[in-house]
Amino acid sequence: MEDVELFIIKPKFVLVAKVLPLIILSAPIWFTIIYSILLGGLTGIEVGLSILLFCVVVYSLVLWIDKKSYEAITYKVYKDRIECYTGIFNKKCECVKIMDIKEIGFKQNLFQKMYNLGTVYFAMDTNNANILTMMNFKNVLDPVSICREIENCKKDFQNNYKN
Repeated sequence: MEDVELFIIKPKFVLVAKVLPLIILSAPIWFTIIYSILLGGLTGIEVGLSILLFCVVVYSLVLWIDKKSYEAITYKVYKDRIECYTGIFNKKCECVKIMDIKEIGFKQNLFQKMYNLGTVYFAMDTNNANILTMMNFKNVLDPVSICREIENCKKDFQNNYKN
């Protein structure tokens, strides 16, 4: 029998959430430029624009790396396990058995609700009696239906395991 994934989940990269901090953090530089224009000095404008240009270039590089790291993440759900593939240069795969999952849930902040995104989390038992480990699927579309689907996989696995 072939091991086929039931569904594949890819996280969503939302540029607006990443650019907003740049706009907020660049406010002092804009004030410096406007203040220099009002005083009639050209040096302040040149310095302010140079700093602003440097910040935009560095932040663009950070955004590009962040986008590539989002593109490298894949979550695969099978009948008996969930696999999480991450990494741009160093590939990594984490595997969780469905029967080890004790709790499934999701979290959404206000911004994620606007885009129907969320973080789906799984709490699993470890070998230590009172410690749960967590696995998060960050910025996935429609986290409510993903939680339901994984709950159904868990119920199906438990029903098949008992029979």
